[in-house]
Parts: sequence; structure tokens; C-alpha cells
Amino acid sequence: KKSGHDVTIIDEEIAPVTESALAEQVKSLKKPYIFGLSCLTAGIARGYELAGLIKRRYPDGIVIFGNIHPSVMPDEVLGNKDADIVVRGEGEFVFVDIAARMDEKKSLSGIKNLWIKNNDNQIEKNELRPLIDPLDQLEHADFGIYDDRTFYRPYHGKIYRCIDYELSRGCLYNCTFCLSPFQRSIYGFPKNFRREKSIDKIIDEISYLKNRHKLDIIRYQDETFLSIGEDKLKDLSAAYKKHVNLPFIIEAAINTITEKKVEYLKKMGCLSISIGLESGNQHIRDNVLKKPFFTNAEVISKIKLINKNRIRATLFNIIGFPLETKEMIFDSINLSHAAKAPYCLVSFFQPWEGTRLRDLCVQNGMLDSDSK
Repeated sequence: KKSGHDVTIIDEEIAPVTESALAEQVKSLKKPYIFGLSCLTAGIARGYELAGLIKRRYPDGIVIFGNIHPSVMPDEVLGNKDADIVVRGEGEFVFVDIAARMDEKKSLSGIKNLWIKNNDNQIEKNELRPLIDPLDQLEHADFGIYDDRTFYRPYHGKIYRCIDYELSRGCLYNCTFCLSPFQRSIYGFPKNFRREKSIDKIIDEISYLKNRHKLDIIRYQDETFLSIGEDKLKDLSAAYKKHVNLPFIIEAAINTITEKKVEYLKKMGCLSISIGLESGNQHIRDNVLKKPFFTNAEVISKIKLINKNRIRATLFNIIGFPLETKEMIFDSINLSHAAKAPYCLVSFFQPWEGTRLRDLCVQNGMLDSDSK
């Protein structure tokens, strides 16, 4: 949009996409039409349905798939008859290049990060461009193109205006149930995979978003928020309290929580910290999940620290890991009770394509290689 192109978004969290709803959104746009579908693995089937709907209505439109599932499974996605292009990896500047080429009526061939299905169904596989670094070069996010209902979120029995956003990007851990190691692998495991915005950029951007959208709360989706250094967090906390003063929610890893960091979070107005415990069994954490090392005693002490500072703590647990026994599941239950976190969530392990734990499931005969 900043580059002069018309952009609109249809958010299925608000209402399902229908042919009439699509036509209403598209009628104000100029040709050529580019349709971007952002798909996680859980939503890829719906993505294919939408691609079919788009091609029936706009056969000359270009359908582009992005996000994690297309990055992991580009051949599968481009095997769908209605998919034209896959964007692998970070896509912000990729779409600017696509729109510029189309304005100039030039071929998209050679654009980095793109896998392109040609007319003969052959796939052009272009290399990745470097990671976006520094993140400060990104424009302020334009949430104004979303339906205003998107901002209303429930939190502890009330409704607030809220958005999800990031101050940093990337995770350097090797958890086998997570897709971050795959994302690092396609870039060649670069040392700068985890990047942080500068304090000036954070303050300017979040102040703008708060005032522009009348926000009550913000949820930072950084994978490991507290990987930020203590010194930078100290400086950020002072500037954030003075210039932004917007309550927020984060996710953090046990091994990154320190007394000083919790003190700075409290000063900034942190409401809640969600923590990935995953398992209360040391063997599962260390040898199956390959999580960064921490002990059960540390879990208890870190939750106690958070509770003392009157920040809500939520422990995330997962059950159903391969090689996990009933007794190991009860280790998670018992540790969650002992830690006295006010909130505990439990989900079932899902063997996503691209994760090392899925590969383990296939190797041990728990899944077929083509299981969905």
C-alpha cells in the first residue's frame, strides 16, 4: 500500500468468504488482481477451497499462497490446480516486487522467495533473499484495512480493543515440536535469525498504533519476548512507560525469566506471561522435545517470582508426545499444581509437517509419511 497499490483484506475470523463478499471487496480494485492466501497447516484445506472460489470468479487473477504450510510444503501447494505461486519465508518486500513487476507488465520470473508454476506446470524455484534485518526498515503496520470488529477481544471476562504484534522476530531454540528450526534451516541457520526492533522504533510504532486504533491492550506475539537483554529491557521499560503506557501480554521461555526482567515488565504494565512448559518430565523435555534446559524447581521458582509481582502466569502443557507414558503426563499435571500458576492450558500434540517430532513419529511407525 505504501508503494502505491490498492490493498484490501477479507478476514474469515469475522465472516466466511463467499463469492458475493469477494466480489464486493474486489470491485473497487484495479486489475491485475493478486490474491494472497495466508495458510497454516490447519487451514490449508480451506485455503484450497478459497483458491477454487477465486479462480472461478476471476480466472485471470493470480493466487499466491504464503505462511508456514506453503513454506514447508511448496510442491504440495503448487500441485493444487488453483495455486499459481508460493512465497517462502518472509514476504513483506516480496509482495512489493510482485506488484511492481505486474504494474510494469513484466514477468515475475526470478523474484527471490517465489516458487512459480508455469503454464506447462513446471515449477520455477527461486532462492531466498536475505532476512529482513534490521526490522526497523519495515513500515508501521496498517491495521486500518481490517474490519473494525477485528480489534475486539475477550480477556478475563471483559472485551478490549487489542491487536497482535511483534517487537522481535525469530527463535534460536531447537524444539522438535516447533517449526522455528525449519524456518531457520531454509535460510541456512543464520546467526541473525532472531532480530529485535530498536527502542526508538518500538516506541514510535506502538504509540502510533495505540492512538490510531484506540487500543486498550496489545499482545506481543514474539516467540521468546524475554530473550531481549536486561539492559535493553531496562531502557525500553522506562521509555515505554513514559511514552506508550499500554498494558500488554507476552510469551516467554522459563530459561529467559530473571528477577530484573520481571521487575521491568511490571514497570511497563505487563498483564500476563504465557510460558511453554510443554512437559513436567525432564526426560521428555531434554531428550524428546529438545527444549532449552531448565529444571522443575526453576519452573516453581519462576512462577513464584511472577506471582509475587502480580503478573498473571499461564503454563502451556502438551500431552500425547511420542514416547510419553501416562506417568509422564501426570508429571506435567503435578508440576503445574506445584508451580501454582493461576492458569494452565493443555493441548494435544499435533505432528505438523516440517517438525522433527513428526519425522520421529514417521520413523517409529506412528504415522504414515503422507498422513494429514
